[in-house]
Amino acid sequence: MRRLAPLALLLLLAHAALADGLSGRALVSFQRYDFGDTAQSGLRQSYHLDLDRAFTGTSRLRLFFRAEDFQGSNERLATAFTVQSRSRQYQPAGELVVDTDTLRLLLRGDYLDDSGQTGSVETDRTTERSFMNLRWDPFGLPSLMLTAQRDATKEQATRASGTDESASALLQYPWHGLTTSAEGRYVRSADRLAGYDRSTKSYGAGAAYAFATRGGRFSVNADASALRSDIDERSTLGTDTIVPVPVQINRAVFGADDTPGDDRDHPLSTLATLRDGDINTSTGISLGPDGASFQNFGFDIGRTDRVDEVRIIVRDAAGNPLRTGGGPVTWDAYVSDDGQLWRPLGGVQNTFDDSRSLYSITFDPVLARWVKVVNFGVNSEPAFVTEIQGFSHRIVPAGGGRSGEQQTWNGALTVAVRPIQRLNVVYSGAYSALHQDYAAFATVESVSVDHLAAIEYALAPRWTVRGQVALRDVHAFDIEGERSDTRLAALDYAPTRHLQMTAEASTQTQTLLGIPNTIDTVAFRAYGQALRSLSFTLDLGVQDQTIEGEPASARRTFLNLSTNARLTRTTRLQLSGTHQRAVSDSQNAAVVLLGAPRDDRLYAELIWQPGRPLLVNTRVGYVSTDAISGITQRVRVEWRPFGGGTVSLAGTWDEDIDPMSDRRARRVIFSPRWAMNRFVTVDLNYTAVATTIRSTTDEQKTLFATLTVTR
Repeated sequence: MRRLAPLALLLLLAHAALADGLSGRALVSFQRYDFGDTAQSGLRQSYHLDLDRAFTGTSRLRLFFRAEDFQGSNERLATAFTVQSRSRQYQPAGELVVDTDTLRLLLRGDYLDDSGQTGSVETDRTTERSFMNLRWDPFGLPSLMLTAQRDATKEQATRASGTDESASALLQYPWHGLTTSAEGRYVRSADRLAGYDRSTKSYGAGAAYAFATRGGRFSVNADASALRSDIDERSTLGTDTIVPVPVQINRAVFGADDTPGDDRDHPLSTLATLRDGDINTSTGISLGPDGASFQNFGFDIGRTDRVDEVRIIVRDAAGNPLRTGGGPVTWDAYVSDDGQLWRPLGGVQNTFDDSRSLYSITFDPVLARWVKVVNFGVNSEPAFVTEIQGFSHRIVPAGGGRSGEQQTWNGALTVAVRPIQRLNVVYSGAYSALHQDYAAFATVESVSVDHLAAIEYALAPRWTVRGQVALRDVHAFDIEGERSDTRLAALDYAPTRHLQMTAEASTQTQTLLGIPNTIDTVAFRAYGQALRSLSFTLDLGVQDQTIEGEPASARRTFLNLSTNARLTRTTRLQLSGTHQRAVSDSQNAAVVLLGAPRDDRLYAELIWQPGRPLLVNTRVGYVSTDAISGITQRVRVEWRPFGGGTVSLAGTWDEDIDPMSDRRARRVIFSPRWAMNRFVTVDLNYTAVATTIRSTTDEQKTLFATLTVTR
């Protein structure tokens, strides 16, 4: 029956032009993968059939079927030993969308059957995925949102079986600025091979209020919520089982920063799609050949909690698990108390879970509020990030289980007052608490209270003075209460609309690993546009850290400068550089937050585009620290020599370096394309990526030659 599927699909493709909304595509490709000392090569056939039809003005149905067949061989390069390999994949799927004035319904489901054989070793994996989202907004009545998702994976060879299920219902009712809500959630995660089954049932309620006067002189925003969760954890094996416990994430953040220890020069931005629960839909962030190193993925828990693992879930361009693993990508992990200054974690280990298609970054257990992971290197195949998850792990006795409850309370208040046009005063406060009670364990509590007061006064049309005080109290688990205070004063000067300058001084007092310390910062920042074609940003300053309880201190001086100049109509130049020096006489390096003793980076990027047919992008950099120094370089060329873009040539070559941990990454991409007509395209793609850590190289190469027929 399976062998007939490609034939049936080809017959349907032959009639695709005769059916309204029916389209198809066939691909025949020679592919070769090199994984260090092994290689796989062969012929891959892919067939896609897509039916997209609108029944009415408010409903649309999409059905598609995808089939792949690979026939080739696996070779050990050192011994020239070769065995035959094959794989087949079938994926039927469907999606229904109903969208009216008051109702929106999305139903999606697919089934992925992947089987293969290498020599005498057979593999057979199936994945069932389903998703439902319903939003109903009746006039004058509460709105209702229902969401459900299920992912189930089975592997015949290892008898592994993993299931992730979730469902939620949210009821909201707005009335004159006041919005009340009630919700229920169900989450279940089970893994037969790992030997655990964990489920959570949650019930909660919340209220939010927003008020603002005309002209915005006074505004109030307040919200409060409470959630109770009933947790059940079971061991399904005859041995003690380690159960991953999800960490409730308040918000997910993302940014690109090659100095991840200090994010003030590149602040992380909130990215809701990183924690929306949809693990199969891309966020648009790539870890594949077109990706980059030093991408920062993090989350704010909202309070101090236990964390020992971060997962980064990835999918290919079609939203399916990666076929050939995670590639030569390595990860570092960091924690922070304020989301700006980060300290690296020890004991970090990287693995890629093929069955779930995710990077697992584990580290020694920590108590933290902010956590992030940073990649170095990329994959040779397309890999798009879909979700970030945090976990802590507990041991459940053999054949046993435990039940308990967890309660969380959250509240926030923001008040803004502008009594006169020149004066603006803002206060915001936040409260977050967690209480856990397991029958076999001591009660666990975590409470966090934040206060922020800010004042801004316009001294003159070009002068503004600002002040800010932030207080944070934390009582978490069995540690003593910790307090963090930050006071900031700043003076802004804008002599013209094209130039802005700021001088600021701040003092931050916090407790790190039980040791109080103070960081004093004096900084100057400027942003300007000297000419229409020339802009710059400047950031320089000095930081002093005093560590209580020991005659120790640390000092850091820093300078960040970047310029963007359009030299001609077709040429643009970007220059950026960072300079840092840090000295410390502390004997406890774990509490020194001011970074490496020396970190200098200088980059120059030239972009030349004389016309639409040609683009040349060249980037050269030099990085230097106490440990290592080196040159980074990148060249990207895109050329369409003929009108209409029927032939395109694209290539990338770059080398990157991480001087803080002696890592190097290399990437070579060559991808010409010939669009013979609107139905037939020929593609060639060669990609080689490698990561070297202390003279040990992990390399991956791919070669694709593909003929695509679309109708």
